Amino acid sequence: MSLNRVTLGRLDTEVVGLIGVVDEMAGNAQALGQLAEVFLNKAVYGDASLYAQVASEVLRGVENERPLRKEIHDTCEACFSQHMDDDLLLGLCQYIAYLYRFNVMSVRIVHTCIITCLLGASIDKAHTPSPSGVIGVCDLLAICGPYMEADPKKVHYYITRLETIAGNYPTSVSAHIDELLHLYRNDWTGCQNRMTNVLKRRAVDV
Repeated sequence: MSLNRVTLGRLDTEVVGLIGVVDEMAGNAQALGQLAEVFLNKAVYGDASLYAQVASEVLRGVENERPLRKEIHDTCEACFSQHMDDDLLLGLCQYIAYLYRFNVMSVRIVHTCIITCLLGASIDKAHTPSPSGVIGVCDLLAICGPYMEADPKKVHYYITRLETIAGNYPTSVSAHIDELLHLYRNDWTGCQNRMTNVLKRRAVDV
């Protein structure tokens, strides 16, 4: 069993193997933490949707899902306290979004990710987000925005914030904001097509 071989076609087989491994790790927080880091690294530099789905399926199959779920949460949250390069930031935003969509990640971590990208670690409203932070938030909201019905005011605030700062960036960045605004104003219609294009773009970049 190896995460290097995970594809949609092999997902069921690899998940069964991982479930057995995780059950054997029961009570070993260090080992579970290392597995959560493997999921993270594979997701942020590869196919975030696939590895979020793997994590979700494994959690559904193990006898006690809480320890691994906690390690996945903690591993993602720890990234916010360190410097992240563009690839890590973009991949993390997508991974967190898909984890939330697959009922693995809490909405609290989603909001932490968005706020950190938009307002910085100091939560400064005058903070100018990095281009990768803006694109990351656009990707994140395009993935899980339709599933955040319980937080419409927060989602509206994020959208308004992005719209306000769009003029500070070149077209290569502001185009992502424009596309997100279009999705938001049209009840998120077309999100799946957008994310298919995003994943194709990232595959080319890699």
